[in-house]
Amino acid sequence: MTARALRATVQALPVAAHRARRHAGFVAAYGALTAVVALGALAAPLALTRAADDGLRAAVAAAGRDADVVVRYVGREGTDLRHPESFVESLTAAADGGLPPALRAVTGDPVSVLRTAGLNTLTPAGPYSLRLVHAPDAAVTWVAGGAPGTPDDGAAPDDGGSRAVEVGLSAATAEAMGVGPGDMLTLSSEVLTARVAGVFEPVAADDLAWTDAGDLLAPGPLREGASLRPASALLPAESLGTALEVLASGSATIQVRFPLDEAALRADDATTLRSDLVRAATTPDALASTTAGTPMVETVLDGVLDAYAARLAVARGQAATVLTGLAAAGGLVLFLAASLLVARRRQVLELERARGASVASVALRAAAESVPLTVLAAVAAVAATLPSGGPPSGPEALPAVAVLAVAAGAPVVLAARVAASSWAGRRVAANRRDRERDARARRTWRTSAEATVVGLAAAAVAAALFRGVVPDGDPLVAAAPILLAGACTVVVLRVLPLLLGVAERAASRGRGLVPLVAASRAAGGRTGVRGVSGASAAAPVLALTITAALTVSCAAAAATVQQAQKGAAAVVVGAAARVDGPDEDLAALALTPRPDVTTAAGTVLPRRTFARGSGLKTTVLVVDAAAFPQLTALADAGLPALGGPVPALLDPRLERTARLLEPDVWALDSTVPLVVAGVLDLAATGPHLDVTGPPTVPVVVVDRAALAASLGLAPGDLPVDVVWLDGPGAQAAVEELRDAGASSGTVTTREERATGLRTDPLAVGLVTLYLLAAGMLAALAVAAVALTVLATAPERTRVLAVLRTLGTPRAAGRALTAAELAPVLAAAVAAGLASGVLVAVLLTSAQDLGSLAGGGDPALLVPWWPFALVVGVTAAALAAAVAAEARSRRHVRIGDVLRTW
Repeated sequence: MTARALRATVQALPVAAHRARRHAGFVAAYGALTAVVALGALAAPLALTRAADDGLRAAVAAAGRDADVVVRYVGREGTDLRHPESFVESLTAAADGGLPPALRAVTGDPVSVLRTAGLNTLTPAGPYSLRLVHAPDAAVTWVAGGAPGTPDDGAAPDDGGSRAVEVGLSAATAEAMGVGPGDMLTLSSEVLTARVAGVFEPVAADDLAWTDAGDLLAPGPLREGASLRPASALLPAESLGTALEVLASGSATIQVRFPLDEAALRADDATTLRSDLVRAATTPDALASTTAGTPMVETVLDGVLDAYAARLAVARGQAATVLTGLAAAGGLVLFLAASLLVARRRQVLELERARGASVASVALRAAAESVPLTVLAAVAAVAATLPSGGPPSGPEALPAVAVLAVAAGAPVVLAARVAASSWAGRRVAANRRDRERDARARRTWRTSAEATVVGLAAAAVAAALFRGVVPDGDPLVAAAPILLAGACTVVVLRVLPLLLGVAERAASRGRGLVPLVAASRAAGGRTGVRGVSGASAAAPVLALTITAALTVSCAAAAATVQQAQKGAAAVVVGAAARVDGPDEDLAALALTPRPDVTTAAGTVLPRRTFARGSGLKTTVLVVDAAAFPQLTALADAGLPALGGPVPALLDPRLERTARLLEPDVWALDSTVPLVVAGVLDLAATGPHLDVTGPPTVPVVVVDRAALAASLGLAPGDLPVDVVWLDGPGAQAAVEELRDAGASSGTVTTREERATGLRTDPLAVGLVTLYLLAAGMLAALAVAAVALTVLATAPERTRVLAVLRTLGTPRAAGRALTAAELAPVLAAAVAAGLASGVLVAVLLTSAQDLGSLAGGGDPALLVPWWPFALVVGVTAAALAAAVAAEARSRRHVRIGDVLRTW
């Protein structure tokens, strides 16, 4: 562009401002539509991010104190114990300073506890294994006696006798042992004597300081195979040095617990946290101290993060698909709006071109209007997201950027296209053979484009089926629903002219003029819908098809997840109720026969080697198989002989190993051979080992009676870890268990689990995103219908003016508009609904919606309401647009229309 042309173009820029003022209504509506669509594209990822953070916090909260980071030290022999209290403080400081920064940022102040090994002692109530526990952060109230200190005889005796320390006992422990203040306990073959200085009650039994204190608050249960009941005594700092000197510091274990700060957890930091955990666990050099041996890092946070990462990957993959669909639908609607805006200025643009304006100058003036308008819309959308922590960044912002790019660029491209096609000197070939050649070339280009869309749709579906939903940007998989809708649009655009041609021929044989004109225009006449505002013929149909398809697919995904949550509760719990981790008394109470309750007992044997020499670890679930329909293969297998192989159902991951090696597992005190009775995936069928999630290691299921018969025991001799209750009286039995003190076991009912799944933040956030997307897509469908009607209104007004001169009444205008547009819109809606169902059917298996629902195998559910919503809003939008167009024509004079045609 020469300097003169550039100067003339710049001087003509005020024309853009004048043009915007002249069409202020259209420009304002275009800007508002841009802002709304951009806001939807920005708000959706923010909502999912908030749901992801809440979901991670909920998953960590469900893991309880096991998710805390615990650094465990074992005292080193020969440690200087002149200041024993600094022994614990130095290890606490080493752990605090050595924890990786990202991990330390999400943990609270450390709490330390020192515990000695169990020391045998004989009490009036029987023998105990007593640990001495130093818990500097534990707050207690002394209810008898006083706080322990340094005993008068704490110095080393000359005759080599035992050393003495003072301790405190909890009220429950003192009562169980039958001792009180002033009583003496001889520990560990008389090398140490403990004087009970006082009896205490905790200020807060749920305080973090008691978590690692073992059995300090109450004696523990007598474990299987043990003869001594475990208990603990509170050791003060004044007696710490004496105890460690006698027992040797190497017998002391110091645990430094870092409680997780759930409010500081963010899903985006999960990967960093996971890597920090691995580094701290595998290379704990930064945590090491000269006063203790190599530290060990213990937590289940890594497993929680791994399990949640798998669910979050599915959720983000689903959100990427929804956002891509919203961006595509919104971009198409904005393209239609830009087409309408440019169509209103077509004559002005052609006149500018005729007066010598270049195509670049026309595009520049269009950009001078659309770019500031888009910037204002973007600022408004971003400002609206600020209260929610927005705007999003990175890949999550790409849909909004794409929408804004379409909003800014579509008017420029369309205006340049109008200018380029005006006064271009193009001529139609006079030779019929040349005209046919040009027509064949255009058909070839169209066929190639349509084949490309269909091929991409097939490739996207194949990629989704083989690779599943990819969370971090597989554009082909994310665009699969759009491409499928595009392929359906190709079919519609091929079939629709044939159907409309039949309708046109039928109308030509009738007596009415309006049906004939409407059928002719709908079939693609010079002023028909297929030439909307000079834009692509597929744009209106494609916009409506995509919005309808995504509305159905989003609603189907939401309904499938909600239905799967109900089924997952039954799979995870396995019955009307279950009790996990019961003690002997609670197990006996749960297994008490009742006429209206069916009970089943289970034993969980973790970390067992499957098939010696294989190196595979498995979890063995020993369960009453007759109580579960999915375990009938075990119930029907019969009882083995003493020492004989036990029938087992294997996880699919163990099937190949069982064919190569003799399957067996270590159960109780011996190796038990197994015989494969079938394959079972507990993650899909249940019963689950626990209610926090599917098992992460392969599971082997055996019948309790069969295992007992092989070991020569009675089924009642096997330990009980979980009890299932079912039947009409299960709820009453659960209430009885809770009233009887079920704090030693976790009671979960099917209804409670279903409620928990329904309120899971991640699943709720994704379902909400689905439903909001369906509503927004329905609104975009209304906008597409309105824009289609507005785009064809001027030409239809001129046609009606001619018909009025032929005696057609004014009321015929409504019939003409409806008859012209209804077939095209109906075809687009039908294609969209069909493609939406196709998307749901083809992609549900690849979406892994079961992980979002909490387990189980979700079955596709396509509800009826999205069909009614799409059809209803389309019909309502068409009716409203027809009425508005008829109202706007009331003051149009026929003569003025005919003179300007």
